[in-house]
Amino acid sequence: MPVRRKYISSTAEKLLNEYNIKAPPVIVEELVGALGIAIQYEPADDKLSGFLL
Repeated sequence: MPVRRKYISSTAEKLLNEYNIKAPPVIVEELVGALGIAIQYEPADDKLSGFLL
C-alpha cells in the first residue's frame, strides 16, 4: 500500500506544479476543466460533503 500512496502524492505534486497551484484553495472545477475532465454532480448523503472518483 505505501507504494500507491507515494505514487498518488507524486502525481498530485506534479499536477499542482504544472498548473502553478501554490496554496489552497484549489478550484477543482477550473483544474479538471483544464484537464478536459467532465464533472457530474449527484445528490449525496447528508453526512458526506463530497468526493472525487
